[in-house]
Amino acid sequence: MKNKNVVVKHRFKLCNFCNVRVVSVVSLLFLLVLVFSPLVSVFNGASFFVQGVETPDKLVGTETELFNAVSEAPSDKTPYVIGISADILLKETLEIPVGKSITLVSVGDGVWSLVGTTYRGVIGVAGLLTIAGVDVTHVRNVTEWDTSCGVYIVVGGEFILVSGKISEGDILGLGAGVSNRGTFVMLGGEISGNAAVHGGGVYNYDGGNFTMLGGKISNNGGGTGGGVYTNGTFTMVGGEIIDNYGGDGCGVYVEGGVFDRVGGVIQNNAPLNGGGANNVYYADSGLQDGGLFGGGWPLYFLCIVGSVAVVGGLFFYRSKRQNQSVTRSVAT
Repeated sequence: MKNKNVVVKHRFKLCNFCNVRVVSVVSLLFLLVLVFSPLVSVFNGASFFVQGVETPDKLVGTETELFNAVSEAPSDKTPYVIGISADILLKETLEIPVGKSITLVSVGDGVWSLVGTTYRGVIGVAGLLTIAGVDVTHVRNVTEWDTSCGVYIVVGGEFILVSGKISEGDILGLGAGVSNRGTFVMLGGEISGNAAVHGGGVYNYDGGNFTMLGGKISNNGGGTGGGVYTNGTFTMVGGEIIDNYGGDGCGVYVEGGVFDRVGGVIQNNAPLNGGGANNVYYADSGLQDGGLFGGGWPLYFLCIVGSVAVVGGLFFYRSKRQNQSVTRSVAT
């Protein structure tokens, strides 16, 4: 009796492929590509994500009450919630010192405002500030630029915008809405109606780390960077930068550092007097469109293609091994 090999066609079954090893590899790839990489900068300095706002530790309705509440907050980074119950006109800048972890929320009916005076920033952040449902605005000087911004974050400071609006900043310089040298995370809210020479909406500089996950930056103006001016690290995962205006980089002006665009919308940013770049401008390489594959997208695109290739390779390898095993084991 002679033995002979018989080729038996193996019909692939999805359940055979879905073993623990393959699922682990695929899950790890998607974790690295879709979760870890775009969000790592969010946790590089920002202390926490706001999951919800607890009952305020202190209710305030005047400038004196607000300043006293900040002073009374713990200096060991223990979260402290201040509820604002009325519009407050600030004669001085509200300072959030190192060691303080302050959350400002509106209570009662409506969204309340902190209104800054001319020639002064509304809020300065050296500790950690979270704003959820409070507007930050200015009494604007109608005769001249009054060199005042909405929120400025110094080195080591952290600012998280959950909801609310930052508007009416008007500065003959840098960063009318938000000026950041620390860490700024934008989860929601709006930055609009601000004007500056550089960075009408956001000026991110000197190692500043700005992560945009949601919200809107719109209707801001600047000679460069009507929406955002950055020479630090700017990671855009979501949100909108739309309808801003100015010279080069009406949407985003990238002077240096890192602009890592993973998602979000940048469009309809218009130059003044027919000049400049309307969406994204890279100072070191000229005008770029900042479209789908702008910023960090080539890296993520290659990672996704690589992931598909690995999965396909595993599929081919396993199917081939199963066919060979069946062929060797059958004899007559």
